[in-house]
Amino acid sequence: MKFLKKINTGLILTIIVVLALVVYLVEVERQREDDKTEIRSACEEFIDVTDKYLVLPEEMQTLTGEVSEEAEKAYEQEAEEALKDIMVDNSEAVKIQHQFLVQALKRGYTDINEVRTKYERNITKIASYEFEGNTVTVTFSSEVETEAKYLNYLNQEQTRAGSFSPSNDEIMLQKIDGEWKVTYANLQYDGYGNSISLDVY
Repeated sequence: MKFLKKINTGLILTIIVVLALVVYLVEVERQREDDKTEIRSACEEFIDVTDKYLVLPEEMQTLTGEVSEEAEKAYEQEAEEALKDIMVDNSEAVKIQHQFLVQALKRGYTDINEVRTKYERNITKIASYEFEGNTVTVTFSSEVETEAKYLNYLNQEQTRAGSFSPSNDEIMLQKIDGEWKVTYANLQYDGYGNSISLDVY
């Protein structure tokens, strides 16, 4: 009888542990599902910022490729401050992302007789949310529309529109004090597979 009693006690404890684990996992999954809306919103906010700073303000959009150094530096500083607002509090992370963003921005206006006037990315489908502790990697497809003004062979100003559809964009986020912040981004920013990327060390 004592032997059976020990078995029953062990079985009951095992059942309790299993039930507690199931409850915990269900709650974690429920929380993750609840977080997905906020995570997507954070991704879209990050995309809005990168879109904005891939295009010069209208008053700086010249077809000569010449932008005053003072105006250029001021706009680049504004971009850095915008990144600080939506990224983790990590100066190295922001610095690296800012460098890639500025490089991509300059490609939009340093070509002779052409300047980018529009850059807009929209998430079309989220392929996955990969959770690990308090971090998540979001992989998604998107549609990017661009416009540029340029001078044709008659030296007349014209507009060129374009679009491309990245299928493997990635943004990594970390939950800090209840808020999701970007820590890493790997976004294709042209139709040739080139990316803006960031690593946090």
